[in-house]
Amino acid sequence: MAKIAVTGGTGFVGGTVAAVLADKGHDVTCLVRRDPGPGFPWLARIVDTEDVSSLARGLEGCDAVAHLAIYNDFGGIYADRRRGYDGYVGLTRRVVDAANQIDCLVGYVSTDWVFDGTGHLVDEEEPPNPVNLYGFLKASSELVVLERAKAGFVARVGGVQGLHQTQAQGPRSQDVGFGYFVLAIVDALRSGARFLVWEDPHINSIATPIVSPEIGALLGRAVDRRIDGVLHLPAARR
Repeated sequence: MAKIAVTGGTGFVGGTVAAVLADKGHDVTCLVRRDPGPGFPWLARIVDTEDVSSLARGLEGCDAVAHLAIYNDFGGIYADRRRGYDGYVGLTRRVVDAANQIDCLVGYVSTDWVFDGTGHLVDEEEPPNPVNLYGFLKASSELVVLERAKAGFVARVGGVQGLHQTQAQGPRSQDVGFGYFVLAIVDALRSGARFLVWEDPHINSIATPIVSPEIGALLGRAVDRRIDGVLHLPAARR
């Protein structure tokens, strides 16, 4: 089994990825910006995500890094595009450069939003066609991994469903997209709130939802096989 670092391990998807990798027997280390507290389930190393040397020290001894950390604010990336760009493309470049220093495989978790949301089950050779800034930033980050990493792969997922591993509720009430859709409905029903379903020309209208534990299991298999290139990890139904 591999020793795998996880960025974004305190988040909705990253936490489950860390949990599943650990359950599968991998040695998991989460790279975090600040102390996650005494109840955090996995080994955590505090790193400066703006410094390549700090990230490289955090990756020492690791065979691979599952990179899931982003600036997770759809409205925020429009309000401050410099911060948005750095929270995706800049951060990915620094993670890749750090991984290259110690010959660490990079597994970048991307999104079906690199596409325009009108198709279903396209293959990995389909050219990206994002219709919003989030999709553009993810597609740009993919290129960093594919063109800059000594060893790396891109895993595209969409409509992620599941439970948050370190918080009692989901990351926020449902907004754009299909992620944590089921969890958001449950939270709304429990609180007696209205549930709003988003629809907009700049939001993908088709998703192939996947549960977050499956992402963790598939990432572990990709690391074990030293996969490179682009992988699509969708569910079978739209």
